[in-house]
Amino acid sequence: MTIFLDAVNQGLYYGILAMGVVLTYKILDFPDLSVDSTAPLGGVICALTVRNLGQPVLGLLLAFLAGVLAGCVTGILHVNFKISPLLCGIMVMTGLYSINLWIGNTSNLPVFNHSLIFNSDWLVGGILDRGMRTLVTSLYQMAVLLVLVLIIKLVLDWFLSTRFGFLIRITGDNPQLVHGLGADIGKVKIAALAIANGLAALYGATAVQYLGMYDITMGSGTIAAGLAAVILGTTLFRKLPVLKMTGMVVCGAVLYRLAIALAYRLHAPISFERLVTVLIFFAAIALNNGSIKSLFHKEASHD
Repeated sequence: MTIFLDAVNQGLYYGILAMGVVLTYKILDFPDLSVDSTAPLGGVICALTVRNLGQPVLGLLLAFLAGVLAGCVTGILHVNFKISPLLCGIMVMTGLYSINLWIGNTSNLPVFNHSLIFNSDWLVGGILDRGMRTLVTSLYQMAVLLVLVLIIKLVLDWFLSTRFGFLIRITGDNPQLVHGLGADIGKVKIAALAIANGLAALYGATAVQYLGMYDITMGSGTIAAGLAAVILGTTLFRKLPVLKMTGMVVCGAVLYRLAIALAYRLHAPISFERLVTVLIFFAAIALNNGSIKSLFHKEASHD
């Protein structure tokens, strides 16, 4: 039960990442690789804020702002210096790795002994049974994550319904219309990248507080996990428009983490997590483009 709850909790904070990735990948049509370093940037900012100031909520806010700045750099490189999206992402991702090391002055920072948004000692202090304490703690963490993810989803849904949000939504599909409306498409792209990377950094900060540890390698494979969540969510839940795209990708993130947890339950080595991620990513893409369905259809026709 606790393994299942932990997988759902991890899926919820991966949902924050997925909501950022869907802005660039699905809406803006911008393959942004910089999130692999933006996530640990948010993590190290949050870890230092918690360790030095004891302010976990402030740590989340500062992490988001740091991610926004990183996203602006990616956008400026693309818009003002005419560098391709892939190369922009690689440049920012590589540069941020050194910056993250410089900010933290180390590759990892423990925070489990500090004040965190997931601290539940006040709730489980009177519970003596170890299993019950673990269960209550997991449920409390889930409640905190649900509130956080719901707030982000509602704010993002509202933003995308505004005029500027509409400009972001049509930039990837019809940039000529953006020009026709008299808007600066460059500024629109920079703003979208800033928000997306802000959410990626917020994911990193939330993960640090949930895990109780910052590690510089925490961003490795982030973009693959985010894309897998986006494709899973938008493929499997597209017939539920009430969720909107933000809700779809959060559900996709939860499914992604449940699939990882299932792989562990089937005794897959922990070192295989990236391989499992690639396989889930492949399955999500195959489902999205209909190749699996067409394969079975051809086999059925052949039979």
